[in-house]
Amino acid sequence: MDDLNAFALRLGVARSTLQRMEQGDLSVTLSRYYRAAELLEMTEGFNQLFVKEESLFDD
Repeated sequence: MDDLNAFALRLGVARSTLQRMEQGDLSVTLSRYYRAAELLEMTEGFNQLFVKEESLFDD
């Protein structure tokens, strides 16, 4: 079994879904991307995507 198949199996997706994820396909659910981040121990960086920075225009 190659690495891509093994990771797809751990992630619980088909190899084709994992390949779409690698390409940034937005039709793949965000939860799949998050699970991949968990498996790769990269959730801290993933969570930073949702931090709202203050704006000069905020009251």
